[in-house]
Amino acid sequence: MTTQNWQQVLPPQAVTTQHGELTTTSLKIAEAFGKRHDDVLRRIRSINCSPEFNARNFAGVEYLDSKGERRPMYELTRNGFFFMVMGFTGKKAERIREAYINAFDDMERQLQQRAVSQQNLVCLASHATEIDRIWRAQLQPALISLQSPARHELHERILTAAYIGRQVLANR
Repeated sequence: MTTQNWQQVLPPQAVTTQHGELTTTSLKIAEAFGKRHDDVLRRIRSINCSPEFNARNFAGVEYLDSKGERRPMYELTRNGFFFMVMGFTGKKAERIREAYINAFDDMERQLQQRAVSQQNLVCLASHATEIDRIWRAQLQPALISLQSPARHELHERILTAAYIGRQVLANR
């Protein structure tokens, strides 16, 4: 299975992020493995691990079912997922575990790319703000004294970049 084929094996949004951490849910696991959700819940509740591991990797939450009623569900981290499904056997289970590995890896790559993009944007915003400061203090007065026609176009571009830069920095 290639890393791109996991979408054909797993339900949509099998792996998502919660509070910056990659997670899946007991509902998605039940759907992927073709198991009843109450059986998956029972399996999670019967896991014999340390309280610390349990607290870090299995979060009891609720969801609204199709009738609008609150039902129990778990959010599992990558480690929680693998700890829970280690006992699932057979070719189908192996294929689904591999698909989950690929899904977790793909989502992790996407998060890393977003983080790098955000860092680059903040860096660019800082530079634009500094350029605006230098423009106001040194370049604009010099271009005014030279009566340069480029002054207006440069001024507009620097103002726009500085405005965007301030917006980015204010929203981080």
